[in-house]
Amino acid sequence: MDKYSSSMNDPRLPPLSMFLAFEAAARHLSFKLAANELALSPAAISHQIRNLEAQLGVQLFERQVRQVQLTEAGKTLAHFAQAGISELRDGIAALERHSARNRFTITATSTFTALWLTPRLAKLRQENPSIAVRVLASEELINLHTHEADFAFRIFAEKRDQSELDIHWLGQDEMIPVASPNLNIKPDSDFHSLPFIHFEFKNISKHDQNWEKWLRIHKIRRRINEAAADISFSDEFHAYQAAIAGQGVALLSRALVKDAIDRGILTKLSEKSLPGGFMALVRRNESPRQRTEKALWNWLLIEAQTNLSLTND
Repeated sequence: MDKYSSSMNDPRLPPLSMFLAFEAAARHLSFKLAANELALSPAAISHQIRNLEAQLGVQLFERQVRQVQLTEAGKTLAHFAQAGISELRDGIAALERHSARNRFTITATSTFTALWLTPRLAKLRQENPSIAVRVLASEELINLHTHEADFAFRIFAEKRDQSELDIHWLGQDEMIPVASPNLNIKPDSDFHSLPFIHFEFKNISKHDQNWEKWLRIHKIRRRINEAAADISFSDEFHAYQAAIAGQGVALLSRALVKDAIDRGILTKLSEKSLPGGFMALVRRNESPRQRTEKALWNWLLIEAQTNLSLTND
């Protein structure tokens, strides 16, 4: 048995709760103030100190009518108790600082978070057990320089200089028509008579990646009665769910439906597509960087390059 283990089993070492009560009372020279600090009653403080005195076989306080004073033995023990508790608090603070250095926030749109990022968090934890991740799903652009987030997956209408950010362009997305295989729609068939599923874009400006543009570019006309059965959503993820449920045909991001197509719950219906936005992984343009931050950046980068199915220049 090592020295540490034997000391932990030493019957002469009183419980830590007794030392905490004693140290606070010795510092304040008041059981009442010690009780306030530790959220206990003065009687509980007195009880802890009497048990400590009984276990050590010495008197630690001279108890007077309205105050207490340390005995010589109490002064000796107070010196070591204060030093030991201070060391313990420093150790806990160091652990908290270490934990904070390994905790990072990743932000992305709600749909990207739900369909691509969340399913990969288990793999991330398995391959990087020392890294803690917080996910911030938001349609708004989070200012990374405020430290609300450390990394962001973003979609841009066009590539442009981002000198204030460390940015890695992942490639260009495209919008493709998809539907549930339960509808038995053959690829490249005439499916525009089926209900179209529409949704509102919230994260790209200067881009009309919708069915109206798809019909116009590919010179396809729909009759009024065909469009009457269409359904619209304010959110892209709900359009994705409606497509899986077989409610119609949706024009969705190829990057985000790749997993669903691979799993056989969605089918790509045509090679007729629309160019989508440019996707990027970004972070604050700062240096030097700690090892865990580099590890997470590299993991996200490789995972995105491998699994997002984007078109590169």
